[in-house]
Amino acid sequence: FFDLGGRKNMQKKIISILMFILLIITISSIYEITLNSQGTSIYIENCKKTNEDPFKGDNILIDNYENHELRFYDKFRHHDINNDLIFDSYELSDPVNVKIRYTDSVKNNGTRGVTVETRYAVPPSSMIIPNQVIDGTVTYNPNLFTTNYDNWGLAVALYERPIYGGITSTTYYEVDAIIYNISYDIDPANVVGLIPIDIFNAYTSDETKYNITNPDIQQAVQDAVGSETNLYWKAKLLHDYVKNNLNYSMKGGWDEAPVVLSRGNGSCSEYSFLYIALCRAAGIPARYIGGTITSCSTCPIPSPPFNDTDFHRWTQIYLPNYGWIPVDVTWDDSTTSDMYFGATSNKCFVTTISGGPSNLLVWNYNCIDSWNPSGDIQIERVATWLQYEKIAPNKPKTPDGRLIGNIKENYEYTTSTIEPGGDPVWFWFDWGDGAATGWLGPYRSGDECTASHSWKIKGNYQIKVKAKDQWDYESEWSDSLIVYMSKTKAISTSLFLQRFFRCFPFLEKILNQMII
Repeated sequence: FFDLGGRKNMQKKIISILMFILLIITISSIYEITLNSQGTSIYIENCKKTNEDPFKGDNILIDNYENHELRFYDKFRHHDINNDLIFDSYELSDPVNVKIRYTDSVKNNGTRGVTVETRYAVPPSSMIIPNQVIDGTVTYNPNLFTTNYDNWGLAVALYERPIYGGITSTTYYEVDAIIYNISYDIDPANVVGLIPIDIFNAYTSDETKYNITNPDIQQAVQDAVGSETNLYWKAKLLHDYVKNNLNYSMKGGWDEAPVVLSRGNGSCSEYSFLYIALCRAAGIPARYIGGTITSCSTCPIPSPPFNDTDFHRWTQIYLPNYGWIPVDVTWDDSTTSDMYFGATSNKCFVTTISGGPSNLLVWNYNCIDSWNPSGDIQIERVATWLQYEKIAPNKPKTPDGRLIGNIKENYEYTTSTIEPGGDPVWFWFDWGDGAATGWLGPYRSGDECTASHSWKIKGNYQIKVKAKDQWDYESEWSDSLIVYMSKTKAISTSLFLQRFFRCFPFLEKILNQMII
């Protein structure tokens, strides 16, 4: 098409480049154009008219359906999600990548065979638990499990097989997930309005472990709540009541709420049963969630692998305008604060959500085994955390700044990145000449960082940036920005031309060949 070889009439040649680009932009709205270059020559390799409607396919619903509506469903309870919920009422932070293997070993100590069915609660993802994202699918070994749903809508994986006398049968599943800390910012003044009727009916009804009509439970609610009517404050007062009247003990087991209240101590399950009973008796929908936790709950970043054989159960309450809110009275009882009223740690992995006895899991969470006929059966279960890794900041944007300049002059370059948990970040610029900035920051996630540098020797340089978070987890390097520094001040390009070069990088390479 034309040739840009040689160094004479540099200004005219740059103007020719700009005119050529404007020509391409104009005709590309009508034609599909393929450009190529060889040396310092630019030529059109292919040019054909396009009949494609530029807007067709932009809106799949409108293009394909005359009438449509968008509805949201909570798969867990099969009802429309309340569109009036204040969805930005919680904050996610400190995401971690985890890999968990849950193993269930069944040993037949008897002499005759039995038929055993193993049932695993299928871990829920972010549609139900906002701070837990399942990465891919749950994989089972053996790959013979089928899936069913219990009376609470919880997915359960099932596998039945014979186990002969003296034989141990082991099954497991593995799951990859991202878990965040989650913390709700609740304004009690906004906890007003009606609770969806299906939620109210399902999660304020009585169950055997709760016994909400028991006189001791009724009296405890009156003592804790008094004349308070706001559901948030009622739930908080009941939380404090359980915290002040129970001591943690693994010896209790899974006794019903009045027994736990009378005894004055309990396991995490019993803390949950009592808190649910008190909430339901006070007209607050409540349910339990269960799963596995890391064995190092106080470590910022635990080092796997490690095994959890105790597991954990805690609760959720339903508040108007906010939906289901996590409450862990057991963990709050071990601290001087109430940090887990409306919060869950990224060291908790949820497998089970239920309002009461399940037709598939009974009162269990995580897993259950049943066998027929009866026999001497030994069960061992363990959740192994194979991975627990902090997620580093995203790859920073390619540095933005001057592409062509002069040596011994300072030029500014800007970048930014996103920290998945919203934590502060630091940046490190590598200038391509052996110099670097060191760590600059902290900056808020998404904010721009600007640094300046001058080069001493003529040539091409590659500028790149990396980022790190407060745990010193580093991102990968950004894509490099190639800049050229000249000895003289004859090379000066406008911001307009700089932006053109970003749109057409092959033209920048040709220009560099001309001036080097």
